[in-house]
Amino acid sequence: MHPILLQLDHPHVVVWSNQITLLAAIAVPLVLGPGMIARLEGLDARRVLHAQLWIGLAGLAGARAHFVLNQWPEFAGRPLAAFEIWRGGLHAGGGIIAVVLATPIVLHRLRLPIGRFADGLVPVVALSLVFMRLGCFLHGCCFGTVCSFPWCITFPQQSYVYQLHASTMVVPFEATRSAPVHPLQLYFGGVAILLGIGAWWLHPHRRYDGQIALLGLLFFSASSAALEFLRGGFPGRVYWGQLPQLEWTALGMTAMAAVALVVAEARERRRASVIAASV
Repeated sequence: MHPILLQLDHPHVVVWSNQITLLAAIAVPLVLGPGMIARLEGLDARRVLHAQLWIGLAGLAGARAHFVLNQWPEFAGRPLAAFEIWRGGLHAGGGIIAVVLATPIVLHRLRLPIGRFADGLVPVVALSLVFMRLGCFLHGCCFGTVCSFPWCITFPQQSYVYQLHASTMVVPFEATRSAPVHPLQLYFGGVAILLGIGAWWLHPHRRYDGQIALLGLLFFSASSAALEFLRGGFPGRVYWGQLPQLEWTALGMTAMAAVALVVAEARERRRASVIAASV
């Protein structure tokens, strides 16, 4: 955990790790994405950049809104703090939902094909998610539940998880580090890496435009639903019934992605059968 990457006394400068990783999550895909998507899908790089800008803004707003809604007691007394995105606090699920909703609108305005653009966008989104999860790890948020596996990690006294463990007597107050927990941030980051590699590998093997995007959305949603069970509890966490709201979000996204994929596959089979019958 390294929440502060650089600190100077004269002049007083503090560079927070989550701010740098958030900047990288936005800037790197914008720099690399247009050329990558243009090469993969044969699209105009300038229009791709414009689409990425608008879709990225929508994703950022959705991710922040999802976080604020899940942490509303923290923002109820100071609602303007919800707009202080540079202080951290994003949920990938809300960002993905916003991207899915905004993409058809933006692409229609820019006259870009939805299926091909979405397929090319998957590895770009995956790259952004990797930076975001690295920021979570360095900042110490989004930690996992207590575990005893060899790869489980501890956090120092200034971390959220240590404060939670000390206040709930998971560790004594004189302890110097938290109890070992699942490195959930790295699990999510590993999923993002697999998503990007898988999308890149599937590109020459896809059977129809949009297949990679639907498979990627299903993989992301299902893996998020599975990993959410490993998220450490914290005061103020929002529950709907017996499950956290984040879990319901991931399950809902999984169901919608599965239905969309089934419909797309059925449509492709009908198209293929019509072509075969006309030959």
